[in-house]
Amino acid sequence: MDLAQEAHDRDIMFVSLTTGVNTYTNDATHPDENYEDYVLEVISKVENEYDSDIDYQSRAICGISNGGSGALFIRSEHPDSFMATGSLSGSVYSGMTSYGNFVDRGVRIDIGTTDGQLNQCRWLHDKLILEDIDHEYYEHPGEHDWDFWSVYGPEQFDFLEALIGAG
Repeated sequence: MDLAQEAHDRDIMFVSLTTGVNTYTNDATHPDENYEDYVLEVISKVENEYDSDIDYQSRAICGISNGGSGALFIRSEHPDSFMATGSLSGSVYSGMTSYGNFVDRGVRIDIGTTDGQLNQCRWLHDKLILEDIDHEYYEHPGEHDWDFWSVYGPEQFDFLEALIGAG
């Protein structure tokens, strides 16, 4: 997936981060690993660097694998930071409990039918239905790999762009 080309074609900005093997949560025992705070800090730094103030209605967060898990977690914990959330092959962090913060915001989850995260995604899908939270959930043939992500990543971008473009 060529994020630079996607950004150019869509006339939007992508900011891509990674935590390596860490989760996108804060760690009280290792303050230098507060990746949840780091993501929010990056927003401020990017807005300062580009002299822009982007309202949450014009922001989306999405990710692949652990990044998809982190996107869901950060969106659940920071409801006024993002209008929409996308997760490709993400799982569910055990500390995610603020499902109500997804209300009135776009959520899309894509998962492969042979992906090891499938059961967690099904659990989250059922939880969001139980909580009466509108969301889009798709199971597609595929695995936890770039072949899957390169096909469904652009569909995630279409979904997210439609929501933040309407904001």
